[in-house]
Amino acid sequence: MGARSSLVKSIICLLSCVDSGQVLERCQAFCFSEFWIFNNYDLPNLNVANMPDLGFLYASNLSLTSIDVSRNTKLTKLYTALNDLTNLDVSNNAKLEILSTGQNKIKSIDLSNNQKLKEIYLNQNQLSKLDLSAITDYTTVSTVTNPSLQCVKVHSTVYATS
Repeated sequence: MGARSSLVKSIICLLSCVDSGQVLERCQAFCFSEFWIFNNYDLPNLNVANMPDLGFLYASNLSLTSIDVSRNTKLTKLYTALNDLTNLDVSNNAKLEILSTGQNKIKSIDLSNNQKLKEIYLNQNQLSKLDLSAITDYTTVSTVTNPSLQCVKVHSTVYATS
């Protein structure tokens, strides 16, 4: 890998026309801090476990049904919109500042370990409740088009009325 690979910190994968598994395997050999992969309609699972330096992951419009980011503890920005996710475990991602996972099928999400979140986009999912009480300094929360969403718990009455 040498000096040349150490200069590469991000990669964008447009996998519509290539073997996604082969490209991902090659990508994981590098210590990327950013990884962009999108517009591949036949990628139900994405394994980023071998990318421990990942701070930014954009994995949208892939038909993902699962993704495990539990070993990506450096993540600060996670984009998983336009997939088929029913679950997303971000409990090990305490450094997350932006979470964008709209247009999925998520029914519940635990954000109790994500106190650094500033922007939260959970629109067009299947949430019935949302607990944001552990997060004290967010700037944006989007939960539009969650027809079953009955309750959003917040840490302060100021946020409850705004």
